[in-house]
Amino acid sequence: MPVSERGFEYEMPKEIEELITKDFCKEFYRQLEATFSTQDLSTFNSLAWDSIECSVGWAKAFDTVSDKLCPELKSYVHSLEWYDSDMFAGKVTSVLCDYGLIELNE
Repeated sequence: MPVSERGFEYEMPKEIEELITKDFCKEFYRQLEATFSTQDLSTFNSLAWDSIECSVGWAKAFDTVSDKLCPELKSYVHSLEWYDSDMFAGKVTSVLCDYGLIELNE
């Protein structure tokens, strides 16, 4: 993880980013709902998502979906240092937003 004047940075490799498809994200979102036993994660605010991203539940949901749809993603995430893994989780949340699955409310 490089450090710049903007702080810590993480850049997801393009080949990994391409594996996080809309179908993967839809299934991941469903798994998050099952893991956290809630019906509507889409309205959680940014702070709540920050907590979810760094949780065992997030990792379990991601592993479950990766095992099913894209084992390469699981291997990649497990190869990261914890700080890069946390930044990766934030990038995945951004992709969920991009696909319209969640909206981060302030």
